[in-house]
Amino acid sequence: MNLMQELEELDCAEEFFELLQVPYEADVINNKRVPLLQLFHQLLEQYNAPNLADYQAALTKAYCLLKHGVRVELAASTCASCASECQV
Repeated sequence: MNLMQELEELDCAEEFFELLQVPYEADVINNKRVPLLQLFHQLLEQYNAPNLADYQAALTKAYCLLKHGVRVELAASTCASCASECQV
């Protein structure tokens, strides 16, 4: 299984940290889970074809920014524009 396939199988923020071997504090993750993953995804967009080091760097940066209370302007969610069955 390649990295992209492994990432697609993950269910929670902690699994990203464990797979990418990025140290974290559970309290930080518990309180900022959604903004952390949104920022992580946003930071990944700067890479054309991210590799393991890019994923680690993006997750580390997102975690560090949120851990230290930096307010980050996140892009608006595009969830409502998808055609998946999750729409209500």
